[in-house]
Amino acid sequence: MISPITAQKLIETLVETMEKAKHPLGEGIFIIPAFYKIRLHSEVVEGLKPIMDQVKSEARRRMDRELTLKNKMAVKRPLFRFIEKLFVGFTNKDQPYRKADHFWTIQIEEALDRDFQPVQIEIEVQFTLPKSEKLSNDPGMATRTYTYYTLDEAESGAKRGHYGTLHYTTPSGEKTTFSLSKTETTIGRRDDHAPNAFADLEVSTHPAVSRLHGAFRYHLMGRYLEYQDRSRQGTKINDRLIEAQAWVKLQDGDRILLADAVLLVLESSS
Repeated sequence: MISPITAQKLIETLVETMEKAKHPLGEGIFIIPAFYKIRLHSEVVEGLKPIMDQVKSEARRRMDRELTLKNKMAVKRPLFRFIEKLFVGFTNKDQPYRKADHFWTIQIEEALDRDFQPVQIEIEVQFTLPKSEKLSNDPGMATRTYTYYTLDEAESGAKRGHYGTLHYTTPSGEKTTFSLSKTETTIGRRDDHAPNAFADLEVSTHPAVSRLHGAFRYHLMGRYLEYQDRSRQGTKINDRLIEAQAWVKLQDGDRILLADAVLLVLESSS
């Protein structure tokens, strides 16, 4: 089943991101980012609005606790610290994991991307750095973005790696198939003179088909396939011309005609 994004789930994901984003500075020291910008679906943001301040406050408390725990676990034994100080001249016994700034800054906002899913959490982290030549020149300190989907075992649609098959018969009568193996798969014309492919699936060399004609997408919430036309010559589904740039839900057996030239038949696995 699909798990809703609760306050608890959001906080747990934030703590997980804090661990993933730590940056090694050498000599057993790691710096932890202090700035987190969280993007959520509009419905999720609306649901969390009444308790938003409490969510942020609890998140900061949990992150402080996690940081303290990590430093306690990393403390070296007294004898080892004595030897390190004797021969190296210093010891990192206090805080091998260090927050990049004094405060955790947490921003929660609505994602503007129209394809953003209600089960999706996107967290952008930044290092608010202290003044230090070593840190400011470190290329590894750039902004990083992590994306999560709160799906349980029934997210099999997102994990199985196969959402459907397109059947195509060439003008010469040869039958071929194309697998839809990503959550979003683009489709278009093959251009043997182009150095790079424009689309994930290049189904034909017919000139009426655009190099990037359309896209298939697996809808994580509804667990179905949909199609978006991105071409000049258009796409027909079951002999009906669809609106450009609009996502259209597909069903098993649908006939997808690209530019009145290339006919594909969908075999859905959902």
